[in-house]
Amino acid sequence: MCDVLHYWFEEDNTLNSPEEAESKSALRTSLYQDMYGTSYKYKLKGQQSAMPDFSTLGPPEEMMTEAESVKPFNPKTVPTQPYSPPTPVNANSPLPFGNVLDAPMQH
Repeated sequence: MCDVLHYWFEEDNTLNSPEEAESKSALRTSLYQDMYGTSYKYKLKGQQSAMPDFSTLGPPEEMMTEAESVKPFNPKTVPTQPYSPPTPVNANSPLPFGNVLDAPMQH
């Protein structure tokens, strides 16, 4: 167990930025409050609430942008197209696909 405590001690003292310290403290504050029903005693001084209050934003449907509200494609709702026969190919002709495509490019 001492190895675990030593690891945690090193992790808490090797932070790269103030934002990382605030994020770690906010995460622990939230976990302690939600999972254990107690407050985290060692949170950073002057830290605001751990998580933003999303209850004031309203229902998700009102917050959707036009791109988010697009319905996905469902192939069962689209009518089936009729069969179209393949284009006849004549490999010996300068226009192997007839008038459907241009002649192949020559080197």
